[in-house]
Amino acid sequence: APLAAGTTLTTGCGECHRGPEQPQLEEWAASRHSLLSGFAVNAQCADCHSGDGAFRAWGITNDFAERHPTATGKVAVTCAVCHDPHGSQHPAGLRFAVNTASIETNLCMQCHKERPSNTFEGTPHSTQGPVLLGDAGWRPPSLQGRVAATHGVVTSNPGLCVTCHSAARTVRDGAGNLTFRDTGHRFWATPCVDASGRPTSAEGCAESQRDYRTCTGAGCHGTQDIARAATARAYGRANDLAAEVAALLARVPNSEFNSFDGRTSVAEGARYNRELALMEGEAVHNPFLIERLLLESIAELKRVYGLQSATGVSLEPLLIAPEN
Repeated sequence: APLAAGTTLTTGCGECHRGPEQPQLEEWAASRHSLLSGFAVNAQCADCHSGDGAFRAWGITNDFAERHPTATGKVAVTCAVCHDPHGSQHPAGLRFAVNTASIETNLCMQCHKERPSNTFEGTPHSTQGPVLLGDAGWRPPSLQGRVAATHGVVTSNPGLCVTCHSAARTVRDGAGNLTFRDTGHRFWATPCVDASGRPTSAEGCAESQRDYRTCTGAGCHGTQDIARAATARAYGRANDLAAEVAALLARVPNSEFNSFDGRTSVAEGARYNRELALMEGEAVHNPFLIERLLLESIAELKRVYGLQSATGVSLEPLLIAPEN
């Protein structure tokens, strides 16, 4: 099967795990784990954007190919970064557990974790884990503790990230014959699909053309349409509140935005939360946290800088978080 341009076999895994029955290699080659890897230019980025960097960060000393940058650059985040071919205590030979709500021990969150540089003055990066668990963002004094969502509670969603992002899919024809198998290694939660239901490589499509099957399993959302509506509601609320934050920030003195004064101002923290809320997927990962971060940021901006509401958006909580 064809691979993405420039993709080569970098480990022995792809010699077997490829093709119609086990297409892990082809799926990985179309994923961001493949396409974004190798762009790292410093040690901090390399820890997650290259195979050798991840091995170094995780203390893996076995002599895999991923440990050695090639003549053309660093080795991508390939199979052996997440899976130990020699076996491990975790299912599928994973190097860390995927069913633990901890940044320190969850496989996906080894890299998908917030990097605020302790100031929240920069741009949010790779915040998915803490958002899912309800720990992310700049916290005004009025907001303390974890703001959980069902997606990030193990008792409700044992697989956490992999429930949606590594779900297997099959497509059958009218006679029930298997026509397509997806093992979940593209890491698409809601991929665009064609008329037959087969995922495509497109990233932009109408919501009606997205496959929301992962949202309907294990007693979560009852139907795909219900899941679509919940997604639209989460994004709509985040966008409305983010617009209010932006309007308020436009009235704050420029002196409150200073990366060299050794402090995080309310304006800088609110700006960080706004950017976090608008990042791809975060409003769905934990809509309750995103709403609270924005509401509390708005309240703090108004209190500290003497501002009035700007857009008329409701400042009452509209999304109700489940009990922990």
